[in-house]
Amino acid sequence: PSRILYVGGINKPKGIDHLLRAAKGLLEAAHQPIEVLLIGEGEQDKRARTLATQLGIGDAVTFLGKRPNTEIPLWMNACDLVVLPSLSEGFGVALIEAMACGKPVVATRCGGPEDIVTANTGILVPPGDEIALAKALHDVLSDQDRFDPRKIRRRAVANYAYGNIASGITKVYREVVRA
Repeated sequence: PSRILYVGGINKPKGIDHLLRAAKGLLEAAHQPIEVLLIGEGEQDKRARTLATQLGIGDAVTFLGKRPNTEIPLWMNACDLVVLPSLSEGFGVALIEAMACGKPVVATRCGGPEDIVTANTGILVPPGDEIALAKALHDVLSDQDRFDPRKIRRRAVANYAYGNIASGITKVYREVVRA
């Protein structure tokens, strides 16, 4: 089966309800088995589980709860894509982690993801748009060759590896001091 992974809080700002509704649409239209894996916990955990059951997708959705940070790359490497359906997001660390694993991402245009996701690394959709989210998930799953894992990883390392970030900050400070 194709695996979609979400990593983050199970709360309203993260758009979990929208993800579950999009997953229902995706599962109805898919011609292949799909699993949705959610890693995290939050105040809407029980509500999200209930919604998955009400939508009739409970068997396709697995709530894994909070997992140790050391496990996250293992889950990311076992999935086909990582999704971040947030209504508002300052940065989106899970996106960087996914890209470091060479995984394409589907995220919302809600702040931070616009600075991270490119046409070569994933797809951005409007926040709260369940139809666009389902379509983006479908598009990534049905055209895996479109996203080169090596190029995705290279972009993540070039832009977000600690050493590269430190070098960039040092360069800015040197320019400021010179001025």
